[in-house]
Amino acid sequence: MFASLATALLLTTPAMGQITNFPVLALGAGGATTIGAGYGRGLNDNSGKLDSFGAGFAAGSERIAFGASGAYVLDVAPDQNELTLGGQIGVHLLSDAPVQLTLQSGLGWMKQDVGTASLTSLHIPIGVAIQSSGDSNIRPWVMPRVSLVRTSGDAVAESSTDTKFGASAGLTVASEGGVGVGLALDMQRADGGTEDVSVFGLGAYVFYVLP
Repeated sequence: MFASLATALLLTTPAMGQITNFPVLALGAGGATTIGAGYGRGLNDNSGKLDSFGAGFAAGSERIAFGASGAYVLDVAPDQNELTLGGQIGVHLLSDAPVQLTLQSGLGWMKQDVGTASLTSLHIPIGVAIQSSGDSNIRPWVMPRVSLVRTSGDAVAESSTDTKFGASAGLTVASEGGVGVGLALDMQRADGGTEDVSVFGLGAYVFYVLP
């Protein structure tokens, strides 16, 4: 019983993916429902080096996985914290294979006050997660992606949609008691001419599989 519980825990992680300031996480195969909490931080100047704290849940089956999450991004401006929300869905392309391929997408949202104006950001990542699907208590994964980022609101002259390329990778470790921890790194890059516009992010999270 505990072995199967740990396997299900490894294969379904909290969906704190495309929400602002968190790495895009891979959704795993498995029939468990998990809840979790996490910490995210930008690692370079282009990321703002902001701290975020959030929570999420995820559920899955052998073919489909989905999840939702929310977080607060701290100090977006002096004495200003902002809420970010997101959801994910993934379709597992292989069955009974040691390596799983998951076609994954989602939507992340954040609205920020800029003086008396507002700025709304939407993030739609589209990628393929490559991850182990065996019975090991350690699950590495990697996910290259294309991200569509739309910016709108009266804080900008006109709305715009940018295409950015990125990748994330992580490692999940689960115990037989139903508790797991994970670590993920994220990089996203857009064509900024002579300016380096790469963004690097770090995420750490704990989760628990519901009985």
